[in-house]
Amino acid sequence: MVHVKLFGHLRENCGEILEFNDLCIENNLVNLSDILLILRKKCEELSSVIDENGNLRPGYLLFIDGTDYLLLGGKNAKISCNSSIDLVPYTHGG
Repeated sequence: MVHVKLFGHLRENCGEILEFNDLCIENNLVNLSDILLILRKKCEELSSVIDENGNLRPGYLLFIDGTDYLLLGGKNAKISCNSSIDLVPYTHGG
């Protein structure tokens, strides 16, 4: 199961944790951009965070299993079934 944890104002509008069971099929890897597009559809607030091509807009940090997603390939980073994704606005409130 892929867990997505939201922080700051994102949490207020979309909830703290979103889980995706249906993305895990026989331990296949999924592109981060696919998950970001699904997130955008699940919570309207995230359309200001994720563009229509699955790109993260400026002003947000994204970590995959504690590592900055840019170090893992950006929006093309591969996500495993056991991954944890943290989406943090720069102004997350500490």
